[in-house]
Amino acid sequence: MSKSKFLFLFALLVSIVSNAQWPLFNEVHPVSIQSPAYNYTAHGHFGNVIVIDTIPNYYDGYLVFGNGVLCHPDSAQNYMRKFSAKCNINGEMMWWRRYDENSADINEQWYNYAGADYGGIFMNSLNRIVGITTNFSFADNTGSESRNFLVEINLEGEIVEQYLVDSSANRFFFLGMMEDTFDSGYLGFGYLQDSLAVINQDNAVAFLLKIDFQGNHIWRRTYTNTFCIGPRGVVKAMDGGFWLVCYKDMGEYCSDNSSQNMDVVIIKTDANGIEEARYQMGGSCGDGNVFVYEYELDKIALFGRLTSEELEPMPYEGYMFSALMEQLPSGELSEPSEMKNYFGGAGGSPSNFHHPVDGKFILTGGHGFEDNVFGDVLDGFIFKLDENRDSLWCRRYSYYEETINFDNAQNLIMDSKVMSDGGIVCVGKIIQGGDNPNPNLHTPWIFRVDSLGCLEPGCQFVDVQEVVVGLQNTMSIYPNPA
Repeated sequence: MSKSKFLFLFALLVSIVSNAQWPLFNEVHPVSIQSPAYNYTAHGHFGNVIVIDTIPNYYDGYLVFGNGVLCHPDSAQNYMRKFSAKCNINGEMMWWRRYDENSADINEQWYNYAGADYGGIFMNSLNRIVGITTNFSFADNTGSESRNFLVEINLEGEIVEQYLVDSSANRFFFLGMMEDTFDSGYLGFGYLQDSLAVINQDNAVAFLLKIDFQGNHIWRRTYTNTFCIGPRGVVKAMDGGFWLVCYKDMGEYCSDNSSQNMDVVIIKTDANGIEEARYQMGGSCGDGNVFVYEYELDKIALFGRLTSEELEPMPYEGYMFSALMEQLPSGELSEPSEMKNYFGGAGGSPSNFHHPVDGKFILTGGHGFEDNVFGDVLDGFIFKLDENRDSLWCRRYSYYEETINFDNAQNLIMDSKVMSDGGIVCVGKIIQGGDNPNPNLHTPWIFRVDSLGCLEPGCQFVDVQEVVVGLQNTMSIYPNPA
């Protein structure tokens, strides 16, 4: 055999093995943890996904964290508990693990929504899974109390280390967490009511908390006239400081007379979290989210979705955008420049941002696209931009199952990870619409696409608004790519 033929066959074999190693899938997994067993609605979501790589160059699946109805309704006031689950590389469920301090269903909540499962659990630089969790207890007629822990979790979903972060009268609501690789320790962030605010029932304020690897406080900062730092709202700056994405309550209702109108506030801090400058931008009625990427010292790009300043009725009209901003020599932040708008629609928001090694940009989340005939339906989306922030492609994702019509459901991506081959694994939830058998039921959702966003190879050649739908167990498809 000639050398050229050998190299061709070897390359072909590598390609076949690679494709076999990276199956593409689109799966839903109704919550199936019952302790004690009883008949209940399997309500829940996946909020975080960790790629498991125990063998070099061979990924053996995904560890996902979520929230679901796991307690017996007759046993506890609060039925929700956090859980972890393992999916293999085909998206098939291997096992579930429920988190409780006690085996009985009591009025206590572990890993509650403020416990950072949505964006707050991650693999650190030592390949350990860490996060900040909250234990929230309900006491009949006597109020409630919460305790926050820094936890380390192994690849089997077991908590192997647990350090108390806070048990004071202050109320920390952790919405996210990150590792500070410049020195040591972690940063937790979200919103905070200090003990006085709890007594007086005052509004919460955005906070940044620096802790060491055992949960000991190093410093804490709060940011006046802001409500919270959003999930994934902290970015390490090249000068050692931080970029924060906060939200400010404008003290007025949106046009539905119930939702609070929020503005986005970009804050730059020094290495100790002390504020240096801020810039406030409007447009957060309903869902909206902004991400920061520092591409050069003191220069950032903003990516995300803002809602209309006209406060359109629900579901609020919004648009995807990007812009440039910088910290001037005076220390102030410039106004956003080189604004680029991409696509609009009603409802939804990006939930995650990536800057992979190819130099491109990726946003994932859920969005109500303008051409959606069902009105309040949201599609999961992956939006890819080039180095100049120009659109490359946007693909939409949903799920169809033989016995349930998800045509008017909301498909929300809550977390995503970019793989070494450029593929993307996404987790989230599907919320059934009013015409479905179980209206408003939340079902955990996981799927994986290749580097071009395809559930099946070749989707980039289908020129129908670049739409991809779930292809497993398909009964009906809209839009029809034929």
